[in-house]
Amino acid sequence: MTTIGLEGSTDSVKWVPHSPESIIDDVVLMMALHAFEDEQLVEVASRAIPGIDGPRVDLNADASPAELEPLYELCRGLAWRAALVVTVLARSSLARRVERFESYPFEVRVCTEPA
Repeated sequence: MTTIGLEGSTDSVKWVPHSPESIIDDVVLMMALHAFEDEQLVEVASRAIPGIDGPRVDLNADASPAELEPLYELCRGLAWRAALVVTVLARSSLARRVERFESYPFEVRVCTEPA
């Protein structure tokens, strides 16, 4: 489970990714929904997966790959005005998946620790 909290806000969102294979896409989706609050994405996602914009989201239990893939595609088409900094620990499952960020139109800086 991961928590997204916005600076200066007492609200946070707890979410469970759909699968280890889709964790990067899930991260981007949840950022677009909860941090950037893209209106079109929120509307489409809320129709596809009720509660996805709520304070606790379990993409593993609440969504299928067929429901998520169109949302990932919408994220790839957003006009991002931000860069993302990701810290990947040595044995993290993210280490094998960071190249997935390349399919999104924003800058990503990946910080790693020595193995």
